[in-house]
Amino acid sequence: MNLLYLTFQEDAPLYLGVTRKIRGQASAFQKLGYHVTYTLWNGRTFCFYGADSCEVQIGQGRVMKQFFQIATDYVASHRFDVLYIRLDRISFDAIRLCRAAKRAGTRHIGIEIPNYPYLKDYARNLQYAEGLKARAVTAAKIAANIAGDRLSGGSLKGLVNGVVLYGNHADYFFGVKAINADNGIDTDTIPVVPPKQEGEPITMLGVAGTLWWQGYDRILRGMQAYRQAGGRHPLRFVLVGGDRTEMPDFWRR
Repeated sequence: MNLLYLTFQEDAPLYLGVTRKIRGQASAFQKLGYHVTYTLWNGRTFCFYGADSCEVQIGQGRVMKQFFQIATDYVASHRFDVLYIRLDRISFDAIRLCRAAKRAGTRHIGIEIPNYPYLKDYARNLQYAEGLKARAVTAAKIAANIAGDRLSGGSLKGLVNGVVLYGNHADYFFGVKAINADNGIDTDTIPVVPPKQEGEPITMLGVAGTLWWQGYDRILRGMQAYRQAGGRHPLRFVLVGGDRTEMPDFWRR
């Protein structure tokens, strides 16, 4: 059986953890017996890897709009038994893509949401806009995208067979049966660190990009709360890697 794992993820060092997960999932699908094709993009190229490999050049203009058009054209001209789509939110473009796949004969469609619930986190992009004009433009884009998510999401029922959610538990997503998943880390196999003696420092290590969705700001707030509550251990948080555009904000915190 043929499976298309469709992502709109950039294949760049900053997102190494995400792309490793995507490639790992593609490998897992393959071990289940599927002939797998998966997608990433790099530079000005949208890439299909695996069983049916090809590359499509990205033109000028709105990149995400082009990505969805490339994907829609692709599924319309290929027949897959399963279409599995990784999305950060729902949009009318995503609905059109699913409908094109159904018309082409795709039997099952699944959607993965890696950051559920996502709207509050998505709205946090506003804090990174500098200047009144930039904030107004960003706020308008965020409002339009959130409205698109709410309005288009109702079309998923009857079109999509299931939704995989990473994050908070939910039984349904826009009326579609949800599967609640995690990142596959079995905490029972991780040894518990013994308690430190009073006064000994506690060092935490963060190995990931410093983009906002990593949640490092929550760690920093927790460190502050610990100190304010009279915590008796010196705290040290070491970041490995990072994005230059966001590191100044971490230093300020």
